Order: sequence, then structure tokens, then C-alpha cells
Amino acid sequence: MRVSILTCIIIMIFKQILFAAPASGTGLEVGSSQSIKVIVEDPSGITISHGITEQQLLDKIEIRLRRNGIYPSDKLFNDYFLYLNLGTTENSYSFTLEFIRNVNYSVDGTEYSINAPVWITNGFGLNGDQTKFRNDVFDAILDRVDRFSNEYLKVNSTP
Repeated sequence: MRVSILTCIIIMIFKQILFAAPASGTGLEVGSSQSIKVIVEDPSGITISHGITEQQLLDKIEIRLRRNGIYPSDKLFNDYFLYLNLGTTENSYSFTLEFIRNVNYSVDGTEYSINAPVWITNGFGLNGDQTKFRNDVFDAILDRVDRFSNEYLKVNSTP
């Protein structure tokens, strides 16, 4: 009898502590909205010489997001966005894909707000074959968009 009463008390205390603690998340949580603003950094002249333009990157990312059930937003300002920065040389590329959101925090009673990346992935590749270079870049970026979509939908889809 004492063991069961003690067990109940411990469980009640644990529940209080658990529910009093702030929720911790992935940073990908957006509530009921499934739309994301996509921003692509202006590509360099070398990137454009490979036949890769800002509009092509934007279109391909937005099409992939739609296919994955995430809808691009045309809003000028959003609390969160997917950001791509791509750099190329004659035979190599590197990129960073980030989900950036407004993050609020408090220090000694003062509230702060900043846009910060909460999800980041990178890619890099070498290809001396200029006929395949463009497709390699798009494939690598879209692979990361799929990875992002999977993680984003895990935390934002209702069961």
C-alpha cells in the first residue's frame, strides 16, 4: 500500500515538473501554416555561365516543395523562410540550405528577437564534365530540399 501511494506521489510530482518545463522543439514548428517563403541568393557570374539562374533555382525548389506538400509563400515578409546560397567555380560547387526563423529570447528580463538559422545543411561537389555539372548541382540541392521537407513535415503534420 505504501509503495503504491509513494509511486502515485512520485508520478504526480514528475507530471508537474514535466508540464512546467518550457516546450523544446526543433525550430521547424510553424503551427497550422504549411507555406514557406523561398529566398535564393543572387548567383555569381560563374554560376550563370553554367546555365544556373536565380529563377531556375527558385522554380525548382518551389516545385519540389509543392510536390512534398509544402507550399511556397509570395508574402514579402515571413517569420520564417528557406534560404539557398550557392557558389560555383569552373568545376566545383558548394551550397548552404537553411531554414531561418524569427527567434525570441530573454536575458535578465530584456526580450530580444533575431532571425536565425534553425536547420542547416550543406552540399559540395566536383564535376569536370560541363554537360553534367548543371544537373549535378540541381540534383544535390533538391536532395537537400527533400531532406528538409521530410523533417519539416514530421513536426508540422497532424497525425
